[in-house]
Amino acid sequence: MIEQHDRSNNFLEQYAEPSRVTSRRVWSRQYMRWKICTLSFVLTLAIGIGISFGPTIPYRLWPAFDKSEVDAMVGRRVRYRPTGAFRLMKSELDGYAIAVQSGEYGTIIGAEPVPAGYFLVVRWYNPNAEDYQTYIGRYSYQALVAP
Repeated sequence: MIEQHDRSNNFLEQYAEPSRVTSRRVWSRQYMRWKICTLSFVLTLAIGIGISFGPTIPYRLWPAFDKSEVDAMVGRRVRYRPTGAFRLMKSELDGYAIAVQSGEYGTIIGAEPVPAGYFLVVRWYNPNAEDYQTYIGRYSYQALVAP
């Protein structure tokens, strides 16, 4: 009895009408195709939404500036305009860091070499204390505007 049960492929194939078995197979294939299409659509949608909320692809691939871009920006006065995407920090020479306040003014004083190019160095002026510095890449540069 066990051998007969192992030899039979499917209960439906043994006792059901051939047309019902075929229709179940077709329905099963269509259902699997529908599941795969739905899953691929949901994954594509999730990846697209994830990419759209973060930095764009060029900012991710090339976060630093070229030397020619940096040379054109050195000496410019800038003002911080918060975007909500991140918090810009400034630090003293000893390493103590605080957040840059909205509307605060600074000057691009130079460039710091990094493996992919250069980051801008911005000096923020504080009348009551020592000057603060921030290193800025392409993505964080969006929060700076000319006064």
